[in-house]
Amino acid sequence: MKQLFFIVLVVLVKISFGQIKSDSIDVFISGRVDTTNKDIGEIYTVFKKYLQTRPDSIRYNTNWNKLEQSKGYKGNIALFYTPFYNLGADPQTIFNIWKPFILTIEPKSKEKYLLRVALVKSEESPDKLLTILNINAVFENGSWVLQNTIVDYIDNWNTKTHKYLKYQFPQGYPFNPELAEKSIKHCDSIAQILNVDNIDTFTYFICNNADEMGELFGYEYYYLNYTKGLTVKWRKEIYSSNNSEYYPHEFMHMIFNSVNSDSISYLIEEGLACFLGEYGTEKYKTQINKLAYDYLNQKPTYTFDNLLNNVASWNGYQTAYPVGSILAEIVYEKSGYIGLRTLIESNTQTSSQIIKTMQKITKRNKKGLEKEFRQKLSGYIN
Repeated sequence: MKQLFFIVLVVLVKISFGQIKSDSIDVFISGRVDTTNKDIGEIYTVFKKYLQTRPDSIRYNTNWNKLEQSKGYKGNIALFYTPFYNLGADPQTIFNIWKPFILTIEPKSKEKYLLRVALVKSEESPDKLLTILNINAVFENGSWVLQNTIVDYIDNWNTKTHKYLKYQFPQGYPFNPELAEKSIKHCDSIAQILNVDNIDTFTYFICNNADEMGELFGYEYYYLNYTKGLTVKWRKEIYSSNNSEYYPHEFMHMIFNSVNSDSISYLIEEGLACFLGEYGTEKYKTQINKLAYDYLNQKPTYTFDNLLNNVASWNGYQTAYPVGSILAEIVYEKSGYIGLRTLIESNTQTSSQIIKTMQKITKRNKKGLEKEFRQKLSGYIN
């Protein structure tokens, strides 16, 4: 999952964190939103209530439709909110920095309306417009409730199932069964070497480009967490914009999901996904080469501790991927696939926990790990 604007947005949220004291969220409307209309007024109220009843919560929400909530997802039902978790702040903070501005609430049918909501800052800034959300409002049991717009986009999509991999793709897409079988073989081989007994059935959406993929999340304008691939574990779904049935990096996240990996850190998980899904490819080498250049040339903030904490300054790439990849390589060389399995299962949420886990697996102290980390990066310099 490549996040081009992730670091910038996280920094902005952290700067603003603590400055927001309001317990409510203001929702603004454009001149096109006529709240004197009974249905539109009720939908506006439902959306505002939804934002103020902790949209980051996994609990049942009366402002969301029952059908989607009955599917037993072990996470937030709202697809649009998924990337907001990475900002590391509560909804009051987020939605008071980027204020909800409802552009339109217009009917799609008698019992379905579409809300188009811009998230904007009041001051001028490069990221003044965070995104534009599309959210449905549907009439259910006598009242209006919210719904993910993905149901409209995939309504006429085709489905092909290969073992535990359920592909969904647009009409006219030339599905390649050979690549689907290659995907199964790759996943099976990784599951075997990591001693994973069972891979959960998951859905893989194939999109033509990143903007089309963003539309499945409800992003009319895709900026927040802009990426070409995303795995939503609790929905058991992979979203791809690479026009291919084969996406080994994202497949790894679903395999990790079959292991007790609730405490695995973003850095370690992405590094393992790179190592097990992309090792030896030009993409894999290139991103490590960038890190090697910055780290070995002592670019400011590119220290071992900062890299483990994922707080090095932005230089056109997300450091977590190559840093995690190098750590995975070190573990593999010392303890093989057993070591990688241990890494997946361990608590690595903080840098100190990462060091502790690495010491347990490799029998190296922090100084020894840092030395080996440097040596590994030196080998990737062109």
